[in-house]
Amino acid sequence: MASLHFKHKHPLFRKSSSQTGTSYTQSPYYFWWEFVRRHEGYRITCLNNGRGEFSHLYKDFGDVHSPSFREWWSYQDRGAKLFAEPSKPIGLGFIDPKNLAEITPYIETGSVGLLTIPMTMDKKSIIIRFERLIRKIHPRQRGQRYIMDSHARYPIVAQYTVFSLKKILEAYDLKYGGANLKLWEIGQKLRLGDTLTKDELHYERGKLTPTIKNKQNQLSVAASKKIKLAQSIISGVGQGVFPSYK
Repeated sequence: MASLHFKHKHPLFRKSSSQTGTSYTQSPYYFWWEFVRRHEGYRITCLNNGRGEFSHLYKDFGDVHSPSFREWWSYQDRGAKLFAEPSKPIGLGFIDPKNLAEITPYIETGSVGLLTIPMTMDKKSIIIRFERLIRKIHPRQRGQRYIMDSHARYPIVAQYTVFSLKKILEAYDLKYGGANLKLWEIGQKLRLGDTLTKDELHYERGKLTPTIKNKQNQLSVAASKKIKLAQSIISGVGQGVFPSYK
């Protein structure tokens, strides 16, 4: 795993965190797998051993229902093949002038930059100018979120938080998993807003106060939004796109 590079935290199965990885249930790639498992058309393709409407996706993702996530991810290095970045053409360092021709193709495509450093310049000035150049290349401010350029076979295409993905998935499962809950009850269970107190939950239906009704309405709206997001994400993974909020 150390030789691979992922733009996002890859799953770990033996420890909870590392510089580049996280406990597998906290990895965005785990949630990609979970949302594919909710795609009905893909489920049918899996039941038909890869034959059907989503056979093209099946060639890459395989059966997401039978194995555990760990087995699915590890099988023939599937996780790395789908989500890891291609090997970098060249590392960071000095290059012998005799070897400039070797990196010229990478310079022309923009995947490698060429920097000149006057060796007569003092060290402090070099560092200051280098930092200025880096800020021009990577203008993002500290703490600012952005979508990282990815050349993975299946890149993550939009911003996300693991917390939000978890809530979206839970809302979908509560709606369609047989729990038979009202929308406001889903919102209440997932704490998607100002929840009802224990006393308010025991009010009889015909005696609901305006405050209780308002809370229920707000919880229903919040739950509905999560479920719609889940449906969009599920539709997107059927096209190999994650997360899709459209």
